[in-house]
Amino acid sequence: MLKTIQGGGGVRHIQVNIVNAIGGTVDMAALDTREDGGCGGGGLVNNGGLTLETGVTFAEDCSFTQASTGTFATTIDATAASYGQMSGGVVSLDGKLKVTSVGVPATGTSYGVIANAARTGTFASWDLRGVNYWRQYVPTGLNLVAEGTCDTWIGGVDAKFGTALNWSFGVPPGIAEDGCITATTTSHPPANADTYGVTADSNPAVHSLTLGATNGTQTLTIPSGRAVDTAADSLIGGHGVLKLGDTASGDSRFGCAGGGCATANPTLTNGGSLQTVAALLARWTSPARRFCRAAVSRGAEPITTAVS
Repeated sequence: MLKTIQGGGGVRHIQVNIVNAIGGTVDMAALDTREDGGCGGGGLVNNGGLTLETGVTFAEDCSFTQASTGTFATTIDATAASYGQMSGGVVSLDGKLKVTSVGVPATGTSYGVIANAARTGTFASWDLRGVNYWRQYVPTGLNLVAEGTCDTWIGGVDAKFGTALNWSFGVPPGIAEDGCITATTTSHPPANADTYGVTADSNPAVHSLTLGATNGTQTLTIPSGRAVDTAADSLIGGHGVLKLGDTASGDSRFGCAGGGCATANPTLTNGGSLQTVAALLARWTSPARRFCRAAVSRGAEPITTAVS
């Protein structure tokens, strides 16, 4: 590990070229850290992990190149209006962006985590768990614009719930996160279509789920043999469709019951379409069951069912 420490203050000068290998860590914790003079134009090549602690300005007078194996990590502290920033240099991006948030920034707040640079490339993946940041790439760097705290489906990879880059956080929502299947091509963050389907390809557990945007149709299918658990109240909006089951055998489930839930039984408010789909089974086969383990509050739109 290479680490700069704030201590009693002063400037931390790094006057060599750095190749941070896979598994290596460069941690910038001194508020004024500079790669300057004597770097011979080589700069910093990051194949491992580079961390800019909150409040740090890393002045890159040479160049910064992040390889596909590298992670660029910064912390945004909304409570102190500070964040880690790289400034200057010729910057080439790839690999992963990781953002740790302290507090929740106001929607629309912009953080120039890379500034005053000559940038090429973009991060191939990201981990924004906790707060949505729209990644605004500009010729001089990268601005992160706060856009709320719901992990939002943006699609673009496939239709699988469990595919990381289908989600705005760069990871699927977990039990501590709210999941939103609400984006359209004109929302922020935007989806790659207005009408689309999402399939639970595993058995995810989320804090809450909101399904349905302001236009188009957004469908979540929980196939036979799969479950989506929620710990808190959830919502199907007017353009949302929740399908429990398919024509295959096996039970499917939505909701939660018991001590793991925020409430004894969370409420699903339906303003769109809640459907249970019958399995096509041989006469001697036990019927597939569809469980909705949430109290259903009927909204303005009717509940649509094809009950098995």
